[in-house]
Amino acid sequence: MRLDHIIHDLFLLMLNLTQLKDQDRILKVFIEAVNTLWDGVHLRMLPEGETGNGETIKIATSRNSFGSFCIEGKLDDVPDDLLSLMRNSVRMLAIILENRMQTELLEDEKLQFEAAVRKRTAELLKSSKELEHEIGERKQAEEALQKAHDELEQRVNERTVELVKANKLLTKEIEVRKKAEEELRESEKRYRTLFNNIPVGIGVSTSDGRVLAANDAMLQMFGYQEAGLDQISLKELYLNPEDRDLFMKQFKTVGFFSGLETQFKRKDGTPFYGSITVTPFPMENLDAHLTVMVDVTQRKQVEEEREKLINELQEALKEIKTLRSMLPLCSFCKKIRDDQGYWEQVDVYIHKHLQADISHSICPDCAKEQYSDLDIHE
Repeated sequence: MRLDHIIHDLFLLMLNLTQLKDQDRILKVFIEAVNTLWDGVHLRMLPEGETGNGETIKIATSRNSFGSFCIEGKLDDVPDDLLSLMRNSVRMLAIILENRMQTELLEDEKLQFEAAVRKRTAELLKSSKELEHEIGERKQAEEALQKAHDELEQRVNERTVELVKANKLLTKEIEVRKKAEEELRESEKRYRTLFNNIPVGIGVSTSDGRVLAANDAMLQMFGYQEAGLDQISLKELYLNPEDRDLFMKQFKTVGFFSGLETQFKRKDGTPFYGSITVTPFPMENLDAHLTVMVDVTQRKQVEEEREKLINELQEALKEIKTLRSMLPLCSFCKKIRDDQGYWEQVDVYIHKHLQADISHSICPDCAKEQYSDLDIHE
């Protein structure tokens, strides 16, 4: 097939892929179409961790990775411009997958906005009906007052005074309510500022493991963003998911737990130690918990280093005590017998038990005895 025909078919393929919404379906259609376009070359999806027998191309953009392809076959017989076209088509596929992901996020935000608008509209309609009802009642009251005025002017005047007084009280009550609402908004603003700026991780979750809210410190600790909180399961954050089951069993028994330490994992898989405290957090129609977490990885590392140092000092102390005891020394060759019954040179024994390096020299008496023909014994 001519290269211009392949480019034309590839362009139509990319247009078709933009209409698909399922990532697995997009990858399957792309592989089948590409393997049909190029004879002698086979394109397949690589499972995570596997390396192919041909050229590997990552399906990735600057923000996300969707796996890798392997081009297999007789690549030496394939023209360079055709291989370059295959690589570029994979890059275009990554862009399509990235756009699909962004489209799904925008659709979710649109649905949330529409739901909020419908809810607000219902509230306004309800308020409007209540207002109409109140206006109707007021009109009836005015008619009754007018009738009473015709019957007895004095009673009308007294009633008018009472209504004026009630109106003043109502106005005052409205002002108080407005002030309370403003104070509530200000309080919520202060709470949000405190929630996001406190230096320890704070989150709210349900008993079934859904995350409802998390402050900036908690998000940074795990490497997530607030936009993806509804897609996180708490079990995924534990290095050993069984730890959460044990913690929740204790929570159901006692009603809370404090300062429990275990290993968690960040979004990129990096493990770290955390100290976690969980208490009940009442919410309407939800069994929610308040979680406070502190990253104690550095303290754990210091404790491990300290424990290692203590063990090394204890081991060195044992070696020193061994050297202070009676050592079996050969009267002739001057070797020392160790605890296993083996005879070793003095310098080897000292180096093994004291980790000391031995420098060899010769004393004047030995120099005179061994090298009597040389004038070096002085």
